Amino acid sequence: MSGRPSADLCAKGLLWRAVKRYWPLAPLFSVFLVGSIAFAAKPAWDQVKNVKESAERLGVLHRKSGANGVLKFLDACYRTHTLSSKYTSAVEGCVAQDVMYSRVLSAVYSRVPLEVRVERALPTAEQIGAALQARVSVVVRQYALLPADMDMLQKLIDDHAMPIVLKVAFPNAEAAPSAQPGAKK
Repeated sequence: MSGRPSADLCAKGLLWRAVKRYWPLAPLFSVFLVGSIAFAAKPAWDQVKNVKESAERLGVLHRKSGANGVLKFLDACYRTHTLSSKYTSAVEGCVAQDVMYSRVLSAVYSRVPLEVRVERALPTAEQIGAALQARVSVVVRQYALLPADMDMLQKLIDDHAMPIVLKVAFPNAEAAPSAQPGAKK
């Protein structure tokens, strides 16, 4: 499997609906962050611009390298940028791209029949969500991020980045609606 959904899936707009429906990670940012005592500080960079640029890079990378290329990139992104002692726009970009791609993979793989998923050893949406939670929780602890920080990043991803990554990665898909994940059309 190339890591790309079929043209049929994209053409019917099913990809966007699946992303919204199978987003199992909504409570991710508040569940494991309870009890933090640090205070949220506004980052020195333009977060909207950062998540938009991250989405654009992610979409292009997916088109060029497929799922395996993106996953290798994300691993290198975390390994490189989390060496910083401060939370930076690059670290935020890694997390944003990871969240976006986990959502896309969850949606795509949830559409694959069970027998094919088992045969190809593809993860379930729950497994993708658990792996994402583990990666993001390391960043949250390392930089003492607050639930409010992660909630803001999630909102920026929903409002600004997901439509971009879907449009760039899957240009034949119908235009993504502006609804939030899980919202009814």
